[in-house]
Amino acid sequence: MSIYLLSAMNPPVSVINQLHSIFAKFYWVNTTGAKNKHWVSWDKMCLPKKERGLSFRSIQDVSKALVAKLWWIFRVSTSLWSAYMWNKYCKKFHPILVQGR
Repeated sequence: MSIYLLSAMNPPVSVINQLHSIFAKFYWVNTTGAKNKHWVSWDKMCLPKKERGLSFRSIQDVSKALVAKLWWIFRVSTSLWSAYMWNKYCKKFHPILVQGR
């Protein structure tokens, strides 16, 4: 469900940072609820194992990938969604030049 929401909208950076802090608290909170020291930052935990990370996925990277996928589908595909978006937002201009609303 969360991947679907990320592919449908692009969350602000503050929301992504809050999610990352929730994930970090899950790994670093004690069983009694007391906070422990964060031994590794979340950014380093998201690195590949070859680079001494834990290979977790960063929500920000996943969000960027899903937005790029939507852009690719919009530019290449002739689906009903891409035709609708093209006619709604890019009637007179090239898609790169159109300002967001």
